Amino acid sequence: MLIALLAINVLGYLAGNAGSRAMRLQPDMRRAMTLEVGMQNAGVGTWLVLGLFPDRPEAAIPTAVYTFGCMMTGTVLAQWWGRQPVERNSFRSEEADSDSANEGQETRTE
Repeated sequence: MLIALLAINVLGYLAGNAGSRAMRLQPDMRRAMTLEVGMQNAGVGTWLVLGLFPDRPEAAIPTAVYTFGCMMTGTVLAQWWGRQPVERNSFRSEEADSDSANEGQETRTE
């Protein structure tokens, strides 16, 4: 059961990373999206099981374990990424530089 729960969690991280790459997000935003998708709805499963099967509380054990696993893997991933510098996409950086250069200029519409 633990291997299956870990596999689901890792697949969530991979899906978040793939989706953020497909959207061409900056590396720091890719990290955030990877964590959010990988940990998404971890506690909702427990709530649903307890709501749908109130007479079988033991049915919530797998989802509770999954919630703990999500928090653990998310913490490990965040700590690992915290030690890794975030590379900046040169296209996005140039775009931000040109935006900041244009901030002081007034635009007139007549």
